[in-house]
Amino acid sequence: MTKTLRERYTRRHYSYSAITSAEQCLHSWRRTYILGERVGNKYTSMGSVFHDVVEQQGRALKFNAMDGYPIEKITEAYPDSHFFNKFNAQYFNKEKVPHQYFTDKDDYVALYKKGVTALTNYLEYYRDKPPLYVELKFETHLAEDLPKVLGYIDRIDGEPDNPAEWIVTDYKSGSNPKSKDFLRKDTQLATYALAIKKLYGEFPAQVRYYHPVPDKFQIAVHQGDGLYEYTNQRNPVVSFSAYDAIEKHREVLELIVQAIESNEFGKTVEYRACSFCFHKERCKPFEKSEGWDAL
Repeated sequence: MTKTLRERYTRRHYSYSAITSAEQCLHSWRRTYILGERVGNKYTSMGSVFHDVVEQQGRALKFNAMDGYPIEKITEAYPDSHFFNKFNAQYFNKEKVPHQYFTDKDDYVALYKKGVTALTNYLEYYRDKPPLYVELKFETHLAEDLPKVLGYIDRIDGEPDNPAEWIVTDYKSGSNPKSKDFLRKDTQLATYALAIKKLYGEFPAQVRYYHPVPDKFQIAVHQGDGLYEYTNQRNPVVSFSAYDAIEKHREVLELIVQAIESNEFGKTVEYRACSFCFHKERCKPFEKSEGWDAL
C-alpha cells in the first residue's frame, strides 16, 4: 500500500517558512531544518525585536482589558514611552542585534531609525485596540494526507465566539508592501485562514499584512468558501483560494520527502535568491567558483 505524505514525512511538523525555504532551494532547507544552521542578519534581528515589543504591547492591552480595566487606564499605565524603552533595550543589546551584521555605525543607526518609525506607526494604529489573540500558536493537519503544520499568528482581532468575523494580521517589518506577484504566489495568509477554519470552524473575514514602516495594510477579504480578494488594487486584482495552499504544500512536501529518502538536496542557484540566503557564505553556490565572490 502506498504511504501518504503524512506517513512518509519523518519530522514532527512543517511550517510555512519551511515550505518557502524548500521551494527556493532544498540545499538551504537542509542546512536550516536538518543541520540546524539557523543564522540571521540585521533585518531578521530588528524584525525579531519589533515583534517582541509589539507582542508585549498586545498582551498588556489584552489581559488588562480582560480584567475589566478601561482602555484609558491601560494606555495611561502603558504609555508609548514604555514600549520605546523596551525597543531600545533590545536593539542596543549586542546579543539581540549583533554589530557584525552591519557595515558601519551609520548602517546600524539607519536600521534603528527604521525600527523607531515602525513602532511609532504601529502604536499610532494599535495603541487603544486590545487584540483577541497575540502570537496564536496552531499545530494541525490541513488535509488528511499531510503532516501537521505549525505556525504562529501575530495578531487576531474580533469576538471570541465569532471566528467568521476575525481579522488576522501578520506584521512585516520591511520598507515596502509586497508585490502583486508575491501576493499571488504566497501561501502564508492562506495557511493561517485554513488553520482557523480547521480549528474554529470558519474562515476569518480578513487576512492581511501590516507593514508598519510605510504604514500600509494589504488586506484580503473573504468572498466565501475560502476565496479571498485583495482590496484597494488596480486591475488585475489579486485573489486566491485558501485551498490552493494545500496543493502547494503537498507539492513541496513531496520534494522534501524525496530529498530525505534519497539524501539528495540539490542547490538552486539564482543570483537574487542566493544574495539573500542565510547560508551564502558556506554554500558556495557555483561548483567551479572559489566561493561567494564568483557571483
